[in-house]
Amino acid sequence: MGGRLLGVVVLGCVAVGWRVAEGQVAPPPPPAPPRTPEYVPPPPPPVLPPSERPTRNPRLERPAPDPVDTMPFESLIQRDADGRVLPLAEPLELAALRKCALVSEDDWANLNIALAERRARVNKSVVDNLDLVLGIEGGLIETVDVMKLEQLKSVSESVRALTPQPLLDELQKRQLLNAQQLKLTRRIADEYRQGRA
Repeated sequence: MGGRLLGVVVLGCVAVGWRVAEGQVAPPPPPAPPRTPEYVPPPPPPVLPPSERPTRNPRLERPAPDPVDTMPFESLIQRDADGRVLPLAEPLELAALRKCALVSEDDWANLNIALAERRARVNKSVVDNLDLVLGIEGGLIETVDVMKLEQLKSVSESVRALTPQPLLDELQKRQLLNAQQLKLTRRIADEYRQGRA
């Protein structure tokens, strides 16, 4: 029995040794990576004949200036003997519109109708709010306590009912003036405002 036990022990040791030896076997090393080729720059872009070369990049170009930005106009500014700007005889936007050389006689035919309608609306608003108008003329606004927000809000809303939309905004909304007419008219009005400042 001793020989049999010895055979089993030897066989066990050989099996264990074989498993240990089997686990230690490494796979072969990977092949060496291929050599990196020398840097070769890309070919230059093709040279276009002069007739096909772009002369400018339209995305980088500034748009051409609007001629209305430099168009001369007759100023509303008139000065007294001391050099002070005289007040206008009519609302600023209307006076500027009258000086706008881009507004034709045909345009004025439609504008005069719109101006008459506007005047009628303003007059009706004054009549409808006559108590408020009389209160304003009597010093209503001066008596408002600005610390009382409700009182201030009430007077502000009442006065807003009497205030028409700016003339040029109304004419633009009604499509009675084009963009260039509006732009030049606003330039004329702005020049007057700056002169008064």
